[in-house]
Amino acid sequence: HQGWNWFAPIANFDLEQLEQDLGTNGISINSQNQFARYDEDDDEWSGDLTALVPGQMYKIQVSADCSFTLSGTPFASVIVNIEHGSNWFGYIGSEMTIEEAINVFTPAEGDKITSANGDFTIYEDNEWGGSLLNLEPGHGYIYISQDTETKQLTITRNH
Repeated sequence: HQGWNWFAPIANFDLEQLEQDLGTNGISINSQNQFARYDEDDDEWSGDLTALVPGQMYKIQVSADCSFTLSGTPFASVIVNIEHGSNWFGYIGSEMTIEEAINVFTPAEGDKITSANGDFTIYEDNEWGGSLLNLEPGHGYIYISQDTETKQLTITRNH
């Protein structure tokens, strides 16, 4: 959709193909630490983003509604490091409740997960609570960790 979109590749997909598919509608593709921007005058993309990484979330800005075809070998699983502070991650698993999806480690009190539409859930008193109830494949999320210890989130694609 026009504006910003949070995207998580669920299959091995080439960044150059995404840039080509977005065409002149593309403005920017941002990961948490890298970016690619479309220069309309030069008709080319530039920046330090060179590949799409499984388990990462990307914010894609477009000037008009457009679509692209995602094709490739689906990822079986990914491991995402959850460090203190803000962590962008892409969800590749089947749709699950927050409790089902975040079951490989114990969250810290005050941990928060936010979706693109503003829904969120906070871990308080040993449970998740809020308007974000499920994680969905192909969607990106931001996990704010209160813990100073890095944890690993394993996301497995169910067939």
